[in-house]
Amino acid sequence: VFMVFINGITYFRSAVAFTDLLPRFTTLVRVVEAADSFSGDSDLSTLSEWSHSKKVPRIKRLTGVASFLTFAPENIGNLLEMFILLLKAFLLLDALAYHSLAKRVVSCGDLLKTAYTFVGQVDALQALSVYRETLPEYCEPEEIVGASGVKAIGIYHPLVEDAVANDVDLRSPGWVLTGANMSGKSTLLRTIMLNVVLAKTIGFCCATSFACSRLRLASLIRKSDSI
Repeated sequence: VFMVFINGITYFRSAVAFTDLLPRFTTLVRVVEAADSFSGDSDLSTLSEWSHSKKVPRIKRLTGVASFLTFAPENIGNLLEMFILLLKAFLLLDALAYHSLAKRVVSCGDLLKTAYTFVGQVDALQALSVYRETLPEYCEPEEIVGASGVKAIGIYHPLVEDAVANDVDLRSPGWVLTGANMSGKSTLLRTIMLNVVLAKTIGFCCATSFACSRLRLASLIRKSDSI
C-alpha cells in the first residue's frame, strides 16, 4: 500500500512531463517510415546508406504503447477515464514506457540519425525543386577555368518583384560601377553576390546563363540593410 501511495505521488508530480515527452517518440517512427519509403526510390536511395534495422520495429511497438497511454478520449465515460488514470498512476505505466523507449532509442541512435539526415536531405531537395519552378527563369551554373570572375546573361535578383535582368562580365581585373542615386547599383551588386552563393550551394542561378570561377566572397553590409 505504501508503494502504491508513493507511485501515485510520483505520477501526479511528473504526469505533465511524460504526457509531453511520450508523443515525441511517434515522430521518430514517422521519420523512419519516411526513410523506408524514400529508400525505395532508385533516385533518392543514392543520397544515403539508409537500411532498415530489426531494432526499429521494437521502437514502433513501444511507441504504440506510448500512444495508447497518452490517448485520452473524452467520450469513453468518466468512470473508465478515472480507472485508466488510477492504473497509470499506481503502476507508473507512463514512466515505464518512457524509459523503455528511451533505452531503445539510445541503442539505435546512429540509425535514427541516418534516417533524420536522409529525410532532411529529401525535404530540402523537394523545397528547392518547388522554389525553382516558381522562378521566371533559371539555369545551371558553369565553372570558369583559367580565369577569375563572373559572366552572366539575363541575371536578376530573386527577391525583387519584377526585377530587371542584366548582362554582366566581371572577368577583367577591375570593374567600376557608376550611376545616379537610387538607380540600382547596390541591387545589381547584391544580385551578382546572391547568384554566386546560389551557384556554389544549391546548383542553380536566377539568370539565362551563369558562369563563375572559384571565388571567395566578401561583403560589407549594415544591420539596417537588406539583401
